[in-house]
Amino acid sequence: RNHIKNKISYLIIIPTLRCNLSCSYCQVSRASETAKGFDWSNDLISKFEDFVLNNTSEDLKIEFQGGEPTLRLDIINIIIKKITRIRPKTVFVICTNLQSINEDFKDLLKIPSVQISTSLDGPINLHDKQRINDKGKNEIFFKNLEYVVKQIGLNRLGALPTITDFKKINDIINFYYNFGFSE
Repeated sequence: RNHIKNKISYLIIIPTLRCNLSCSYCQVSRASETAKGFDWSNDLISKFEDFVLNNTSEDLKIEFQGGEPTLRLDIINIIIKKITRIRPKTVFVICTNLQSINEDFKDLLKIPSVQISTSLDGPINLHDKQRINDKGKNEIFFKNLEYVVKQIGLNRLGALPTITDFKKINDIINFYYNFGFSE
C-alpha cells in the first residue's frame, strides 16, 4: 500500500452521451445527436474542477469519451483551460469518431497537450462493414483521419480496432502497419 500513489493520475469523463453515429457494436448507452439532457452542466464542470484540484496528481491524463465528445467542444475547451491552470502538465485525450472537424476542433489540435484517439477497424471495406448503421460516413472519417495525421502526426494519434471477424486479423494488422502505426 505504501507504494501506491494516493492521488488519481487518469480520469475518463463523458461530457455528453449524445452521438452522431450509431455503430453496430457500440457498447455505450448513447443518445441521439439531438437529444436533450445528456450533456454536462456548468455546475458539473465546476464540481469537476474542484475534484481535480483535491484528488489528482500533478501528472494527470484526462480522456474525453462519449457519446461523441466533440459534439460539446465548448465543454472540452472550458475543461482544458480550467484544468491546465491548476494541473499544467495534464495530457488530454479526445476519443472521437472524426465525423466533424470544425474550426474549434482544428484549434484544439494546435495545443501540444491534446491527443486524439479514434476507432479504426481496418481497411475501408472492413471499417464500413462494422458501422452498418452509418453507411457512407466512412469517406468522411478517412478524409478527417488523414487531416489529423497531417496536423499532429501519429505520435499524438491513437487508433483502436474492434475485431468481430478474427479471419480478418492479418488484414487489420497489415492495414495499421501500412498506415504507419507501430502499435
